[in-house]
Amino acid sequence: MNKVLYSAFVVLCMFGQLQANSVGSNILVSVAAFSQFPTSDNGSLLNNNQVNAFAFMKNGFSLGDASTTCTFNSVFPVSGNINLHGGQLYLGTDLIFQNVTGLGTGGSIIGNGHVIDLCSSITGLPTVNLTKINNANVHLNDDLAISGTLKFNGNCTFDAHGNRVTLGSHGAMIVGHNTTLHLRDMTIDGVQGANIQCLDHTGVVIFDNIAWVQEGNYTFSNGAFQIYGLLDMVGTFTFAYQSTLTSTINHNATLRLEPTFTFSYDPGNYNPNLLTLIDNTSLLHINDATFYATKSGIQFINGKIIADGLAHIAAESTSIDTGLLIGNNNGANDIILQFNAASTLMVNKGYFAYQNINQNSIIINDFIANLNFQPGTTLDCIQNVNLEQASVYISTSATIVNEQNLNSNVTFF
Repeated sequence: MNKVLYSAFVVLCMFGQLQANSVGSNILVSVAAFSQFPTSDNGSLLNNNQVNAFAFMKNGFSLGDASTTCTFNSVFPVSGNINLHGGQLYLGTDLIFQNVTGLGTGGSIIGNGHVIDLCSSITGLPTVNLTKINNANVHLNDDLAISGTLKFNGNCTFDAHGNRVTLGSHGAMIVGHNTTLHLRDMTIDGVQGANIQCLDHTGVVIFDNIAWVQEGNYTFSNGAFQIYGLLDMVGTFTFAYQSTLTSTINHNATLRLEPTFTFSYDPGNYNPNLLTLIDNTSLLHINDATFYATKSGIQFINGKIIADGLAHIAAESTSIDTGLLIGNNNGANDIILQFNAASTLMVNKGYFAYQNINQNSIIINDFIANLNFQPGTTLDCIQNVNLEQASVYISTSATIVNEQNLNSNVTFF
């Protein structure tokens, strides 16, 4: 009798383990209780943690520890308390979180191209355990605070649908090796230091309708960025571009620098051609802000520079080779200079070489708009500068080269 009871006990334990590792059915719908997935165990049944297609995980689940893996195949949304404890969750379907859901501890979610939809009750990510997103498309339904590290690997999209993402004092978004992160439709608060960064030069960040709000100076040192739609840079701080790779303002895209913001072009390899504008719908909009090129200088071709309010532009170098180069003496590559109403494009420092060919490459929106050269700067009119509808103000301590090509009302101060 005792042997019979013992055998029954063993069978029940094994059945319980099977239920714990394989939740629900692929045939019948069931509502699962809170499920604890145990640690993997060297090829035993414990390696087969799985949420089946018709398991409704409305009461949450937990992975045992960092060595635990689980495959999620449910067609139903998930709610309750979720704790990954550093383990790995593999998605065979979209992972849709439903109110009310709470995320307790982080881990890795291997998306396999699926969606991770964070419901409105998820307003923060776990600070315990690193949160990793691999090959997934993350969607927000409310504002989100990131107080720890959120790392992306593979091809990932992070779409806030107009919500705000706030990086706390220890919050960071990391773009891993060979990773493209598409940031879409969000305001990012708390940017500073390098709290959004590519680990190496294989990383790419796509900015797609992003308001970028800095709370301190920031350095972009690895990888490249692509701009689609609008990247609106806000704050009283400096964005230092120090990568040695090319970043791009794409067709119908705008990099807009808002009042008091400074964009510092400072590539580590001193290459002046690492900010590419694709065509005349690619815009660099300087709105009461500053664009500053360090020792590399910068060459602007294609695209359009828009001056709004008091737009500052400067370069450290006093040489044409490393100055502010406008065009490249090829009319097909002219960059348009557009002066909005009552605007000033002020050259604060450096060598400004005008190399556009076409007369219509300067657009003046009213007669008050002007081009201003501060003391110590140089204006080199390599090609004709046609500013007849506006004024050029030049310090008596500035230098004009090829003055015969300057067609404008010049006032010295």
